[in-house]
Amino acid sequence: VLRVYVFYDKEVKYCQGMNCIAGFLFVLYKDEFTAFHMLAALFSKHNFSALFKDGMALLKKYFYLLNKLMAIYLPRVHGHLSEEKICVSYFVPPWFLTIFTYVMQCTEKMSVPPLLSLIHICRCRRYAVCRSRWSPYH
Repeated sequence: VLRVYVFYDKEVKYCQGMNCIAGFLFVLYKDEFTAFHMLAALFSKHNFSALFKDGMALLKKYFYLLNKLMAIYLPRVHGHLSEEKICVSYFVPPWFLTIFTYVMQCTEKMSVPPLLSLIHICRCRRYAVCRSRWSPYH
């Protein structure tokens, strides 16, 4: 699935994390053709391919957004992490680069709920980006 995708989208370079997404989709659909098309749709429609482009600028932007959102909605956690000098970039990359499939357990019984989780993540991501553009807090 990933080999074909690299030929399909020349701008995207393979990065650790893509294997979790492709593997998750393959286990979910049990078909390479469908897994590829779902990966392509996820990367193009929701712009997740930008996470894997050179420089990973979008990933860095998400670190910034998460930090700001934590300061607004989880001020105690944000304060504690700041006091301990723990940056979100220390623990967040596996979650963002794998679109949270890294922490999901793939089983034979998996069906629609994880896909709905991915859709929810896409919507949350879009909300966070929109909120950061118009927020008086940044």
